[in-house]
Amino acid sequence: MTIDQLTSFFGWMTVINFAFLFVAAFILTMAAGPVIAIHRRLTGLPERRLRILYVDFLARFKMLAILFSFAPWLALKIIA
Repeated sequence: MTIDQLTSFFGWMTVINFAFLFVAAFILTMAAGPVIAIHRRLTGLPERRLRILYVDFLARFKMLAILFSFAPWLALKIIA
């Protein structure tokens, strides 16, 4: 693969990852009630713990998206 192809790949991967992050954050904030009800039935965890886990999930996903898609794209843009 050429540097241009890799740059394009990581660029689209970044867009897709952050779109997924936005959708997940939107669902977890706007439709928290039904999501919590489903997860409470599945796991038996209290609502407070589920909310903490949701924030933890969003934070970890954002860090991984930055580390594995945005940072390589930025590095390739700098060297290209």
